[in-house]
Amino acid sequence: MVPEPTESFHNLSEAIREEFLLEAVGRPVFHLTLAGWHPSELDRIEQTFRVRYADQLPIEAQATDISLYERVGQMWVQDSEFPLCMTERRKG
Repeated sequence: MVPEPTESFHNLSEAIREEFLLEAVGRPVFHLTLAGWHPSELDRIEQTFRVRYADQLPIEAQATDISLYERVGQMWVQDSEFPLCMTERRKG
């Protein structure tokens, strides 16, 4: 599942790259992983999810922190977690 709008996440990613002089390797894909099982099971899992939760989509949520994961062998392992500074939006 991809967050919408994604622009604020891309702006944050670009600011991090500039601050730490990181090489741009393309735009990251910001997403929420719902299933991490074997690929042969994903179609069944997706179908079950749609049947059970279709009437509850889209999911509305607010990102409060960002986790940095590092690939270690065949697994992704959480390296760090960063809280986001949330400010209340002004109306008008």
